[in-house]
Amino acid sequence: MSGAGANGGADASEDQKAPMNVAKECLLAALRSDPKSAHAWVNLANSYYMMGDHRSSSKCLEKVLLAHFFVLRLFIVFLILDRRVSIT
Repeated sequence: MSGAGANGGADASEDQKAPMNVAKECLLAALRSDPKSAHAWVNLANSYYMMGDHRSSSKCLEKVLLAHFFVLRLFIVFLILDRRVSIT
């Protein structure tokens, strides 16, 4: 297998798991500081994925999608209220 995460998960050696855990902990700390950081959520999802934790990875990606969906809805409401877009 090739690509991102090819050496992650159950096949990862102990040498590979240590940096992945450090990255995960740093990203968790960053998210405690800024829980709306889409970049940090995506990178955390990638870290979980590379460690073979696909459930946690997908939960991180869901948070990004839900946050951006909320922002998009607010933008649409703003446009409607600003009368730049008609509802018909």
